[in-house]
Order: sequence, then C-alpha cells, then structure tokens
Amino acid sequence: MATNIVWHKSSVGKLHRQELLQQKGCVIWVTGLSGSGKSTLACALCQALYSTGKLTYILDGYNVQHGLNRDLTFKAEDRAENIRRIGFTGVDDPYEPPLNFEIVLPEKGNNTALPYEMAGTVISYLEEKGYLRT
Repeated sequence: MATNIVWHKSSVGKLHRQELLQQKGCVIWVTGLSGSGKSTLACALCQALYSTGKLTYILDGYNVQHGLNRDLTFKAEDRAENIRRIGFTGVDDPYEPPLNFEIVLPEKGNNTALPYEMAGTVISYLEEKGYLRT
C-alpha cells in the first residue's frame, strides 16, 4: 500500500452504531450448491430479524448484477469482471464446503426444515453469541 494513504478515523465508531441500533454488526455467509435455497433462507432470515426490529441487508449475487454490475452481461469476460468487482467465487467453480463453519443447516431432502425454521436456528445462534444485543 502507498505510504501516503492513511486511515481517516470517524467520530462515530462501532460502539456508537451498536448502541444506536441495539445490535452488533456481523456477516452471515450462506453457502451451498446452486438451487439449494440460499436466497430463500436469506430472505426468511431477513424477514425474521426485521420483525424483531433488527436491520439487515442481503447481498445476493443476482441482485448485485442489477446494481454495481448492471453494465455487464453473462459473457465470459463480463462474468470475470463481475467476480473481480464483488470478490466472490464464480458459479462455475466446484462447490467447496467451508472448513470452519459455525452452523450447518439440513440439505434438501425428505426431512428438510422449512426456511423460517432454518432462520430460527440462525437467530438462536446470533442470540447465543450476543449479536442481537449490545
């Protein structure tokens, strides 16, 4: 990094935001194969947290395509640029389950939990870890 680039400290810090919002910030990565219900779970989780007064934001790959990457197509060179811009692995790469996951939710099958039930599992974890209180 260049030596003339310095961090500009804000007068409003992390603790101020936590106090204002009555919640701690965190990132929830939902991983899985294409069509496994990641977006459905994210939406159920967002709705459940919203109903308790918590703020969330979903960064879904297809939605990013409508904003930051609206000038791109699905041609190979544009897909590479899409990956470069948002910094996540492309759909064509084989799925690699995370090594250090914190929660495992059931896969699709005969006994799959409903999205709102899986969202409840995630919320219980967030409560247990103290993310939903300051």
